[in-house]
Amino acid sequence: MGSPVSFINLGTKGPKCDLWLADQELLSTETKKRANEQCMPLYMKQQVAKLQLRKVSRVSAEPHRARQDVISLANRFDSIYAQTQNAMEGRLVFTKPERRHSVVWGEVKKLTTT
Repeated sequence: MGSPVSFINLGTKGPKCDLWLADQELLSTETKKRANEQCMPLYMKQQVAKLQLRKVSRVSAEPHRARQDVISLANRFDSIYAQTQNAMEGRLVFTKPERRHSVVWGEVKKLTTT
């Protein structure tokens, strides 16, 4: 069985109280997956930067400073990842959004027969 497909609701944040607990857990998992996808490029860039800082710290006279820089980079990533999750929280839904500027063939047929 595959994972459920989630969609982003660009309207107002929906109430969480009408969802079953299982649905809330699935939406939470989907939020984490989407945040991971969006933050992956930043994560990779920061991994490279942290490796370079660690390499420099081995030969430098101030390894403590390099360690503080590595910690600062990690904290920055955590903050951005949390902001990404917070921006999506309450906006993911399992129902496909209606298309706003198009009609379904059945609607056209219904309008032309009456």
